[in-house]
Amino acid sequence: MVAHSALDFGQKGAVPPLPLAGEGTAYCLIGRLRQCSGDDEDKTQSPAARRARIRARRERLRARAACARRIAPRIAPKPRRSQTELIAYHDRAYATDIAAVASEAERYVVARAPLVKNPALVLDIDETALSNWDQLVANDFGYFTAGACDFLPKGPCGALKWDELGHATAIAPTLHLFDAARAAGVKVFFITGRREAERAWTERNLSKAGYGGWEALVMKPDALDATAAAYKAAARADIESNGFTIVANVGDQQSDLDGGHAERSFKLPNPFYFIR
Repeated sequence: MVAHSALDFGQKGAVPPLPLAGEGTAYCLIGRLRQCSGDDEDKTQSPAARRARIRARRERLRARAACARRIAPRIAPKPRRSQTELIAYHDRAYATDIAAVASEAERYVVARAPLVKNPALVLDIDETALSNWDQLVANDFGYFTAGACDFLPKGPCGALKWDELGHATAIAPTLHLFDAARAAGVKVFFITGRREAERAWTERNLSKAGYGGWEALVMKPDALDATAAAYKAAARADIESNGFTIVANVGDQQSDLDGGHAERSFKLPNPFYFIR
């Protein structure tokens, strides 16, 4: 899983700071900074004339500052979510938000199942079918591919070792959707960004979490160099080419859903990380 922290955001379109005027030089910000007037101070001026010149210079500085405030882009940096905020969201609202989306998907799948030929449901795995919460917290929401997980619940904990341990737990609303779909005669396909080398670990973890009787588990080929969106869209197209109608596609990343090949897509919340 190639992950990027959801904390990585920065301000775009910032205007360079307004330079202070040098002796006898004035600047005006009109879309960009440029010199618009200037003259050299006469050192022979009387004290009163110099004081008047200083007052005039202050007025020009105030005018330039007001100009900058009026035309500078109003693009605030996206606020960073701290670990404390992410944990608070998980503990207070995450389960409710997940359940709202999963229950909507379940109603749709069950209603559509008898109306289409060979109905199918596609599910992502990580943060869709299985929760990696303990690993996320142990790593302070960072991501490490390699490394042991010897100090859980403290980190660091490498992703591959975590997957091998099979400690990910079922996301209950998704498991309920899975069971309801199968009871309605819908074939369930898992499409995951995990690599083919992790198949045995992943199958074991899914079974341990309560998922049983799925139609197929599609895993990313070890040598495939493609974005998650491109790979998953192609995998759904392949399912359709085998005569299935994908009535719903459920995932926690936009890249799980992009590319079509499903009647409807359902996006589960995941503020913890994102995958392109």
